[in-house]
Amino acid sequence: MKKLAILTLLTLSILSCKETSKEDNQAILSESNGKINNVSIIIDDNLWNGEIGDSIRKKFAAPVDGLPQEEPLFTLNQYPTKVFEGFVRKSRNIIIVKKGKDAGYASTTQ
Repeated sequence: MKKLAILTLLTLSILSCKETSKEDNQAILSESNGKINNVSIIIDDNLWNGEIGDSIRKKFAAPVDGLPQEEPLFTLNQYPTKVFEGFVRKSRNIIIVKKGKDAGYASTTQ
């Protein structure tokens, strides 16, 4: 009986060991904050006040059709690139606009 208990204990201890997966080693990301229809736009002030800002506001702050009163599709919050840290990085929806040589866009999800 004693041998059976030792054999069972030894078998259970071997089976309970497992390798850690890649998912177990990844850091846990903090929760995002903000309302669903808020969009934080990271753009320099001179671009926001120009033609680029106008086209962003035209698309994202357009009124929603079918509502009894006029309401924008999204609530826009503009931040300059130098303050893109802290609570702004944890916003739910973020659009970053940068001026560069090549035209294009990139999308990332976390």
